[in-house]
Amino acid sequence: MVDLCLSDVSGAVFRNGRALSPERRAMAELAPDLFKQMLDNLAEGVYYVDTERRLLYWNRAAEKISGYSVGEILHKQCFHNILDHVDGRNLHLCKSSCPLTDCLESGRGVEKRVFLRHKEGHRVPVAVKVAPIRDGAGVIAGAVEIFSDATATLQVEELNDSLQKMLRIDPLTQVANRRALLEALQREKERYDRYGTAFSVIFADIDHFKRINDVQGHLAGDRALRWFAGQLRSGVRRTDLVGRYGGEEFVVLLPETEAPSALCTADLLRQGVAGGTCAEADGTVTACFGVAAIRPGDSVDDLLQRADAAMYRSKQEGRNRVSLEA
Repeated sequence: MVDLCLSDVSGAVFRNGRALSPERRAMAELAPDLFKQMLDNLAEGVYYVDTERRLLYWNRAAEKISGYSVGEILHKQCFHNILDHVDGRNLHLCKSSCPLTDCLESGRGVEKRVFLRHKEGHRVPVAVKVAPIRDGAGVIAGAVEIFSDATATLQVEELNDSLQKMLRIDPLTQVANRRALLEALQREKERYDRYGTAFSVIFADIDHFKRINDVQGHLAGDRALRWFAGQLRSGVRRTDLVGRYGGEEFVVLLPETEAPSALCTADLLRQGVAGGTCAEADGTVTACFGVAAIRPGDSVDDLLQRADAAMYRSKQEGRNRVSLEA
């Protein structure tokens, strides 16, 4: 176990979170410079507050991370807009969900990821660990917080999030790619198997897409695909999912939706596409839609095959149509 001593500006000396007795204090005071050097050479910021949240100790790393010198910090209460802790949504924590307050009130250690406001005004992501400090009678006398700059960690997490998004989003149309679509369909299928929650799918395909490519070129075809995906996405609920299945084929997943409602949604999508203006296709694009709802014993492939077959029936019957599964 590491034997750690900490002295605040009032002269109180602490070891391992407890105020020392007079006898042990004399021993601890033999090497105050050593402990100060240890704390000042840490890469992590360290500060101590009393039960009124007055800042009574502030190490060198805390100065570096926050921009505030020890002279600007000592004896001030931390919630007086000095560090201005906020969460990821920019909500202020100092008077509601402050890690120090949580620790002082509960008597337990607290770990959180928050942001502090640097002296120059920008936000700094920090990982904080707070521990209560008790006196010789076991009563909480304050709290010590250790915090570290989490900028690099946050950047790695954001990069990972971006990479994950790239793996799940079709780069051309910015809707879900085939992999993400099939995973979502499988989750809905498992929910149906467990709870009986119905869902439906719409299979959609642009009419005469080959003609757009052949006459106006593949770049025009790509722009038409983006336009079509946007029409689909704007015509469904936020809880629905639009995915590119392949080529000019798209699938819309409609959770908690029976076939009749899915059929109405598909026809609204058809009308929106036909009534829209797509410059890349001389202003007119139509599409065929096929609708299918989950059935007992279905696999995801079974469901998609029925929706696909319904969509092809729409093409055979003249295009710009919606058909329900047989």
